[in-house]
Amino acid sequence: YSQYYAYAQALYNWVNKQYADKEKAMRERLNEYVRELFNNMYSGNRDIFIDEKYNINITYRGSVVDDTGGLRVIQYFAYVGGLVKLAYEVMQERDSEEEGHALGEQYPLVLDAAFSHADQTHTQNIARELAGAASQLIFAVMEKDWAYAKTGLVGKIGRTYELNKIDETEVQIVEVD
Repeated sequence: YSQYYAYAQALYNWVNKQYADKEKAMRERLNEYVRELFNNMYSGNRDIFIDEKYNINITYRGSVVDDTGGLRVIQYFAYVGGLVKLAYEVMQERDSEEEGHALGEQYPLVLDAAFSHADQTHTQNIARELAGAASQLIFAVMEKDWAYAKTGLVGKIGRTYELNKIDETEVQIVEVD
């Protein structure tokens, strides 16, 4: 039985190492995408990284710093955008490995009240960067936020709708030209 145990232990160690290596590589890719999106969204001099437990950390000159409400919004959008981008690429890679067997499909990224804590510049940057990270982006936003967001989406808006309140229980969805 000791020989079987040794084989089982060696197999376990091999699988565990393969998994750890793959997980580390995926986290590094995610970190790269999140950092790139954050740097393109944020108009300051801070940096971002994802730690081993997938926590988001903001740094300034190499030291971890606290974040604010507005900064927190930007880091979360960078994280979500990085996840969407990584998931899409992984699906593409797996599809090509499976030779024509589609393993997944793209889903839209749907955001409600996405810009309520972001200023004009960051709203434009977030909209632009998320549009580049997702195949389809659906925003539910207030008109005041849309005025800034659409400037970051030039050439990428497929359709625009408004919600017209009829009464307390009914809303009409109307396409806007």
